Amino acid sequence: EIRGYETGRAIGSLFALGSVGTLVLSLASKDLASNFISGLELSASSIFFEGEEVRIGNEIAGIVQRMNWLTTEIRGYDEIIARIPNSLIANQKVCNLSRITRSQVKQWIHFDQKDINKLPQIIQDIKLNVCESCPKVILDGSRPFFCHWRGFNNEKLEVVLDVHFVIPFGTAEYWDVRQKVLLAIANAAKQNGIEFAVPVLTLQRSQRENFAMEFDDVDMGHLQPQSAELNQYPSHNMS
Repeated sequence: EIRGYETGRAIGSLFALGSVGTLVLSLASKDLASNFISGLELSASSIFFEGEEVRIGNEIAGIVQRMNWLTTEIRGYDEIIARIPNSLIANQKVCNLSRITRSQVKQWIHFDQKDINKLPQIIQDIKLNVCESCPKVILDGSRPFFCHWRGFNNEKLEVVLDVHFVIPFGTAEYWDVRQKVLLAIANAAKQNGIEFAVPVLTLQRSQRENFAMEFDDVDMGHLQPQSAELNQYPSHNMS
């Protein structure tokens, strides 16, 4: 009876181990099959090839180093190579940056309200300077090209410039033309004698700080009128 009991336990353990192993193999096979099918889809879609620059989702971007049926290797801008399962790539938004032939430069510009009468002329000068310094700007109407006064923003005049170029985004040429756009804006402001508005930072005391200051005055026997306290501790406007 004892031998039969021990034999039964051994057989039960073997079956339990076999069930766990079957479950593990099933899960592993499922992941392998998912990655393999995703690899086939990526290859068939030709969404990217080795050597191209891609962005996958919101966190992964770099150069495609190697592709196989199960994983894809991406070399990030920090030179770190990440091996990504193909099933993960298949469920993410993929942008092939190497195939982008157009780029955009959009800039918000702020001027002081005292220069409101000069806005029409400086807007025209900005557009003229951009066209003269950037020959690859798109002017055929297929892409936006405008410079408009959009409204007031924190008591400043807000102007928006939106231009597009026949230049791939992220390349050295793109950063060069972006710099030319900024210089065109600066030169237009200089031509019209206008300075850019400087952000204003306002510092205010909290109620607790006011109470602490008043308490210190009473404790020292130098109770001062409210007007004198405001003159001593004014709110500061830094521009």
